[in-house]
Amino acid sequence: MEQEERRQEFSEIVDCFFKRNNLSPSLDEHYLRHFRRKFGRFLSQIPEGTDVRVKNMILMCIRNDYIYYSRQKIVEIFRAFHRKLMDNGVDIDSCLFASVLNKQTHKHNSSIALSALYLEANELDNRLSIYFNSIIDIEMSYRNHLNGKEGFEHYNQNIFEKESHKERSRCTKLLRGKKYLLLLDDYTGTGGTIRDFLQIIHSYLPEGIFVIVFCIHATEDAKIILENTLRELNITGQFIKYESSTKYFRDNPELERIITEFESTVVHNREDNYTLGYNKTESVVTTYRNTPNNTLSLFWRENLNEPVWYPIFPRSGKSVSRTNSRWVACSNQVRWFLSTRGIVGEEQDKLLLLMYLRDNSRISVALKEIELDKILCYNPGIIQECQTMSLVTDNLELTPQGLQFLSGKHLDSINLTEIEREYEVKALKQDLSIKIDF
Repeated sequence: MEQEERRQEFSEIVDCFFKRNNLSPSLDEHYLRHFRRKFGRFLSQIPEGTDVRVKNMILMCIRNDYIYYSRQKIVEIFRAFHRKLMDNGVDIDSCLFASVLNKQTHKHNSSIALSALYLEANELDNRLSIYFNSIIDIEMSYRNHLNGKEGFEHYNQNIFEKESHKERSRCTKLLRGKKYLLLLDDYTGTGGTIRDFLQIIHSYLPEGIFVIVFCIHATEDAKIILENTLRELNITGQFIKYESSTKYFRDNPELERIITEFESTVVHNREDNYTLGYNKTESVVTTYRNTPNNTLSLFWRENLNEPVWYPIFPRSGKSVSRTNSRWVACSNQVRWFLSTRGIVGEEQDKLLLLMYLRDNSRISVALKEIELDKILCYNPGIIQECQTMSLVTDNLELTPQGLQFLSGKHLDSINLTEIEREYEVKALKQDLSIKIDF
């Protein structure tokens, strides 16, 4: 009876998370696929002996507080904001829209995708965009030169003045006749990225431009910093946010201490600048594209050392980056190998699972689950079926029946190196020509 009550409580918490964030259970976004199963696994990895308040905090946070912005929600926010602009008499032809860039413009930046989504959501022409990449690169190259950074010895004052003059002329031309510059971003935690961006571009902006910085979510600290930045730089403008938040543990220092200890020992193996989120911001926010590193790190940061910790909202491009295996990288080659022997579909998935478990018997259950998510393309049904057939134990170990199943397909002794060699010899040298008949 107690187990049934816990199951019902768990289901209620997940339902509250979806309902509170206006999410359909069928919404196909990568963070939400198989969410119940992933959340259950997320909770189950909390080490034995951990203060029960850690698990209780996670449960209550997901139920009552954690904010998830779906793509549809962001589109609705952008449309509502755009209507308010129009209602305030803003002529769209007097506007240009821009992304907020990092100092290293080659790095992934969610603001770029957000700006494109804003134009798409409001059916605006791409010609209403302006880009500041070149300005950032010019200014940072000269700073690096002044700081004596290797590789920037050539970027002297003469080159800087020539290139910056060219960019000032370009900005003046593009902004001629415009009244508003709108800078769009999804989240700001410390305000640092937007502040740095404004400090770099403000001298390139012609007089009379009204700068609107619009963020979907901002902390109260970031809001204060950015409003002060606009004043300090003498930029005529306004900071606007859809939603704001304060530090999650602002009224509970004891729980803050407990989570700090948990993140320092389990999630990070040490306390660093990402404990409680970057710069201890203590946010609990994820968008459909990514999780800000200002969010409590237990929700987004992975640790593949013992004890293993795998997050429920991993940051894009960061998860499963150091997994054990060639197996994750080579799983498509194994699929090719099996298909050449007439093994396809569900049977292929079963054999892929069994071969993986045979070769990875010594790693932890948590790490097996992480890798199998990738190898089986997030298909938990295969594992469950193999467990029902007594081929795999509940702890993801290969049973004697499982080994016998492999033997029946002559796969009990084949190893990954042999598969890779066969793939290199045969698959990579196949005829790639095509014939098209009309």
